[in-house]
Amino acid sequence: MEIEELGGSERIHVLHYLMIDARYTWWDCGKSYLCRIVDMLNMGYVDEVLVGREVISRLPHLVKEWIKKMA
Repeated sequence: MEIEELGGSERIHVLHYLMIDARYTWWDCGKSYLCRIVDMLNMGYVDEVLVGREVISRLPHLVKEWIKKMA
């Protein structure tokens, strides 16, 4: 919610990524949190969720996007 407020008051757009790892933690113990993660995506509080090895494969692409936006 603070990110949303920052965008409204200061006109600064912040990208918010959630990175999830540890199969045991999320798939065996944390299934109840999956609904919250989907809610955060739908409400716009998280721009993207990266899961497991996707952190390694997707992150370089995201960095390239950040560099393009800064140029």
